[in-house]
Amino acid sequence: MPGRPILIDLAIALCAGYVATRVSDKAQRLFYRLTPVTEKLREPDYPGCSSAEQAARMTAEALGVRRTRRRIGIMKSCIHYGLGSLWGALYPPLRRAPGLGPLAAGTALGAGLSVLVDEGVCPALGITAPNRAYPLSAHARGLAVHLVYGLTLALCAEALRRALRTRDEEAAG
Repeated sequence: MPGRPILIDLAIALCAGYVATRVSDKAQRLFYRLTPVTEKLREPDYPGCSSAEQAARMTAEALGVRRTRRRIGIMKSCIHYGLGSLWGALYPPLRRAPGLGPLAAGTALGAGLSVLVDEGVCPALGITAPNRAYPLSAHARGLAVHLVYGLTLALCAEALRRALRTRDEEAAG
């Protein structure tokens, strides 16, 4: 079946993107705990919640959906894990680019997610405060978290690919 490898790559990438999002959530909490209080105090309190929750609130308002805590929680999870999973779908074609191995592809995707989404889309849409409102340490922490995402994405995708290849080889032999 000609489309099978592409569909398998997509399924692997979506799963790896989800796992990478879960792991980067843990890294974000750890890195925030390690951030000095003086740096945390320099960060704006806008919007007073996570960017995923703010995006959920804004989406609900734009759609005219009543904003209950439960609905916002569900929308927040869909936005956060949906973005992380879908961003993972960029891994297979990037991984196949000449000269890029798994770690380089993962690093590029993590850095791209940080720059495009955190530093670009979120402030442009008012999901977060403007970039200049945050100290350099907050930007560095965000980049570090997204690099964890990218590296986890690559490691997970490669492990899943190897596991499937091994299973297929065992079934054939």
